[in-house]
Amino acid sequence: MSVLGKVHPVEISADGPVFSDTWWYLDKDDREANWRIGGMQAVTLHEARQHLYILMHQGDFFTYENPGPEIWVYDLATQTRIEKIRTRHSSISIAVSQDDNPLLYTITGDLSTLEIYDASTGEYLRSAGELGITPFLIEPVPLP
Repeated sequence: MSVLGKVHPVEISADGPVFSDTWWYLDKDDREANWRIGGMQAVTLHEARQHLYILMHQGDFFTYENPGPEIWVYDLATQTRIEKIRTRHSSISIAVSQDDNPLLYTITGDLSTLEIYDASTGEYLRSAGELGITPFLIEPVPLP
């Protein structure tokens, strides 16, 4: 993922990296409006659905660590944006569970709250607070 709006696909295999064609995740209008990828954990993928989630904000080139108020969802098969999810609070990190009914997790920009959304609809479901000191990364772990 580039700050300027391109995806640079790389598949890592035992034989070494395989590079695919780059594609724009930001169209011209988005780039002119200064939309940027942002946050600490700014990209997550639902592997089975091949849906890419990108945390977005508006700012200049050097704001790539800023929290974002939106998560843009892309279908990798068509390389097109299929949804924009407006979060309740700007977020610094995102992750998606890998089950059949995936949940989308965000950590708010003030690092105080984990927010949980339905990854299919973008609907807000619930929050959890008291996350500890500087929680930046989310790793959804399937329950047995």
